[in-house]
Amino acid sequence: MINKTLKKLSIVTLLSIPMGAMATNGYLLHGYGKNKGMGGAGMAHPQDALSGANNPASSAWTETRFDFTAELFFPTRGYRLSNPKGVSFADGFAAIGAIPKNPDGTTGSISVKSEKDVFLIPAMGFNWQYSDKLTFGAAMYGAGLGTEFNRKDTETIFANNATFKELIGGATANGTFFAGSTGIDLVLILTNFHTAYKVTDDFSVGAGINLAMQSFKAKGLGVFNLIAEGEIAEKERSLAYGAGWNVGVQKEIIPGLTMGAAYYSKVGLNHKEYSGLFADNGDFSLPPRINIGMSVKLNDHHRFNFDMQKIRWSSISSTGNKFIQLVNTSFKLSNAIDFEENFPLQALGDKDSAGFGFEDSLIYKFGYEFSLDSMPSWTWRLGYSYQDQIIPANATLFPMLAPATIQRHYTMGFTKDFDNGYEFNFNMMYTGKEWLKGKAESAGVDIYLEELTMEFALGIKW
Repeated sequence: MINKTLKKLSIVTLLSIPMGAMATNGYLLHGYGKNKGMGGAGMAHPQDALSGANNPASSAWTETRFDFTAELFFPTRGYRLSNPKGVSFADGFAAIGAIPKNPDGTTGSISVKSEKDVFLIPAMGFNWQYSDKLTFGAAMYGAGLGTEFNRKDTETIFANNATFKELIGGATANGTFFAGSTGIDLVLILTNFHTAYKVTDDFSVGAGINLAMQSFKAKGLGVFNLIAEGEIAEKERSLAYGAGWNVGVQKEIIPGLTMGAAYYSKVGLNHKEYSGLFADNGDFSLPPRINIGMSVKLNDHHRFNFDMQKIRWSSISSTGNKFIQLVNTSFKLSNAIDFEENFPLQALGDKDSAGFGFEDSLIYKFGYEFSLDSMPSWTWRLGYSYQDQIIPANATLFPMLAPATIQRHYTMGFTKDFDNGYEFNFNMMYTGKEWLKGKAESAGVDIYLEELTMEFALGIKW
């Protein structure tokens, strides 16, 4: 009886160690093009061919041009697992000896950092002023991430643990999930084809089609098959394709004050090879979002931008479902060690099963742009953005892509204009290390993320 009880408990606690990180508001980029230097603000102040990624109506006010960017992304992320004071899922690890003890007999902790921490994220855009009224454009942008938790980081803890050997039915137990080195590789490419029309000299409308290709591969997750209804592939790359739409408007309210708004629909993406990992039979769709913004031009040298973005994570089961949905709501944590043999689990992959627990996010973006008479060919930018924590403190448990802990972005950038129609752009973003300490049923499971990006871009104007 106790072995069966521990086995069920271990399955639940296998989900207790977070492993991934996304860039950067959840897993959406904080901005596109020059507005990255202003905290992502600037949807009512288009400046390059990537402006259509924020608002399709903005491209009406951008000249014919081509932009290419290459961003170096340096995330640092990991987890810490300890035995909390109280009762949580993490107690299961402590109860069967997985968490080591300090020399004085007190419970210690496990700390693991991902080894993979450099990514290249390209983007490009083209804007064509077909006439004084009509503009066509295309913007391609993406995000990429990966994690690599080396099995040696936990080998000394698990390899000689007799209880874990019995639970997994093997002679060895190493890696984050006792199945060797653990990691994921995600590549997302979005292409937005859009058109904009100037209704009047100060008002434009736009619409576009969003095409998406998403690639996902994981390893070291085979143990999840014990509680999965669908498939969890091992080292197999899964490709998903989807489409959505977007609409937007931009209007100069009074001289010097411009406002814009845009809506982006859901883009459906499904990974059948991981139908037993992502809730709703492998669904890992992009959620719908709303952007609104304003730009205030004080004079020829100074401008302030302010944007707000709403991302509806809760509309997608895999991102919005709470981790606690893995278990029956009648389950009482105080009985974590001696619960009944028929302890109910909601199979992973079900529509109502565990997800990342993301809450809908509201993001505030502030940007300042200025130039100097002494340097007429240079433009400088500063920015800051903030969002509430989208991961509840009691939902740090789901281990795949959850450590999207970032709330604050600090940015800067500049543009150097050349007389021959070329320009060079640079953007930099830093977030600082942001910890999220687990509470309640997630007590003892702490996650963190820190990010640094440097983007280099070339713009060509006709």
